[in-house]
Amino acid sequence: MSDLDTLVAELPKNSSETLRVSLGTFNGHDLVHLRVWYQPKEGGEPRPGKAGVSLRVAMLPALHEAIGKAMLEAAGRTP
Repeated sequence: MSDLDTLVAELPKNSSETLRVSLGTFNGHDLVHLRVWYQPKEGGEPRPGKAGVSLRVAMLPALHEAIGKAMLEAAGRTP
């Protein structure tokens, strides 16, 4: 995440990792970034990990729909 990105949400993944959702711009394209950040073992500030994806903001409605479908499917699997 660059200094110009806007942090939208931070979701704890486990004791040393979080999923950050942010908005930014790259090469003139508005993007949403979903990236796992980790706490280095030696301490200090969290760092971005390799796991993540950046999508054009125009894809957010399709992503929202896909997540909704995944939630419905997951609800059917939960005892």
